[in-house]
Amino acid sequence: MRLPYLCLPLAFLLGCEEAPPLGYFTDVDGDGVEDKDDCDPNNPDAGVEAIYYPDYDHDGYGDLSEGLSTCDPPDSYVTDSTDCDDTDASIHPGAEESCDDAVDRNCDGSVAYEDNDGDGWAACIECDDSDATVHPEATETCDGRDEDCDGEIDEDAEGSTTYYADADGDGFGNLALPTVACNPPEGTVVDATDCDDDAAAVNPAATEVCNAIDDDCDGLVDNDAADAATWYGDGDSDGYGDDSRLEY
Repeated sequence: MRLPYLCLPLAFLLGCEEAPPLGYFTDVDGDGVEDKDDCDPNNPDAGVEAIYYPDYDHDGYGDLSEGLSTCDPPDSYVTDSTDCDDTDASIHPGAEESCDDAVDRNCDGSVAYEDNDGDGWAACIECDDSDATVHPEATETCDGRDEDCDGEIDEDAEGSTTYYADADGDGFGNLALPTVACNPPEGTVVDATDCDDDAAAVNPAATEVCNAIDDDCDGLVDNDAADAATWYGDGDSDGYGDDSRLEY
């Protein structure tokens, strides 16, 4: 049944078109889109209004939380809305997951590698996935464990001490040969004041004697030596000195 448009009597006399049937829609440009939904009813290539999403990290995947319905999307907006982290271009559907971390890079709700201890490091790269204090960025401490997963135990550990080689075994170490460790390695001491680590008789606790050597490591040779003699001036060269002319 066709329903006539309401026409003025004069218009009726001149002829009046009938109204379109219910459910009828117009498509002026013939693109299959109803004119009321067409971005440009006169342009078959104009498309329809759609929802666009911001793509802040420019990876081609948009942020679902900020959809915008428009025919003319702003720059960096896309129709996709499946990005689970729009601040990181390496994270989006289809991305390859990495063993470098325990991050859901392909937005499927899971990570490719387990992180059983919840420390943020994948089991495939840390050395103990049952202990959250053990991972590549952990602080090494003096506890006999390899916390930072570098294959060494207690190296440069928090709470460690610097020891120095004591080659001559006199209890005084060589400043030029330090070792940082939790326990003293064999042949080392905490002291670093030996001036000759090849001679056990030479060290800061030694007695200075007349031998042309700095025995006590004070930087002076034969000063105040224990076996030094007292000499007096002998002005007349008779072999007898004057006790008022103490030389040294």
